[in-house]
Amino acid sequence: MVSHSQHVSASFKFHGDLFYVSFDYANCSYIVRRNLWKSLASMHITGPWLALGDFNFVMGAHETTGILKRQSCEEFRAGITLCNLTDLDSQGPLYTWHGSRRGQIVMSRLDRAFCNQDYLEQW
Repeated sequence: MVSHSQHVSASFKFHGDLFYVSFDYANCSYIVRRNLWKSLASMHITGPWLALGDFNFVMGAHETTGILKRQSCEEFRAGITLCNLTDLDSQGPLYTWHGSRRGQIVMSRLDRAFCNQDYLEQW
């Protein structure tokens, strides 16, 4: 098991097969959030891996009704690539969070699940 300020990761056996799960809660600050991706990548996971939780940012303008910071989107996508993860498409509402910014309602898709190729092949 690995514990970090933004995730807890563990390995499990299911029907004799080993797989990994990371439960993530990314920091709201994009500067601090960079450490999440560094920590996940440093685990060098081989085998099926599922990473899920609140990543506190979106991959593009289509996932928010609020103001978008392009650099943060690029860093988010780069982190996903660094860890060799793929977004697992979800069903249901697009937005998983809503709040108010400067008096306007903002909705975003912050919660999601990612997996690696080994996970897709096994499950």
